[in-house]
Amino acid sequence: SALGGDVDEVSSSTIIDSSHADEGYADSRRSLLEGAAVVVASSNASAITPTNNDDCINDYLILHNNTLNINLCLALDNSGSVCNRGVSINCADCLPSDRCQDDGFTPGQCCANFERVRTFAADMATRLVDELEDVRGTIGTSIVEFATGASVVSGWTTDVEETVGNLDGLVYTGGFTDHADAIAACQAT
Repeated sequence: SALGGDVDEVSSSTIIDSSHADEGYADSRRSLLEGAAVVVASSNASAITPTNNDDCINDYLILHNNTLNINLCLALDNSGSVCNRGVSINCADCLPSDRCQDDGFTPGQCCANFERVRTFAADMATRLVDELEDVRGTIGTSIVEFATGASVVSGWTTDVEETVGNLDGLVYTGGFTDHADAIAACQAT
């Protein structure tokens, strides 16, 4: 396990589509508490904020002697559907710009939706660490980006500021969507 020591290996994965995260955030936290890798993937992200559900965390901590180990893998969708506004094009390198690129965004940022995906992932990592700072255990994150294929942007780290910095540095690529590659890359971190 990337967490090291006697931590259970990741046994399952949960995909949180940030366009529906308000409904799925509590379930995603429960999966995190069970040691699952969490993949944040979105093609239609809306402006959302992770919510708080302390009952889930408190129940888990009581059952596990107040120790919590989490490996959160943030997999960000860079595929064409993130910026193509519903048109059937893959927006490779944010082209054609008149169909993919929003006003005021560079080709590397491409569109407001990609910024929402990055912001959601940074908020999720930051809030998780902030909410659990007094709990014994290890909380770490890794980052994967995916479109036609997937690649590890940042291996497992316990430094949330490093994670947020790496998320800020992501560049939109466009392409097709390969969730299977994203999950495999997350499980390897």
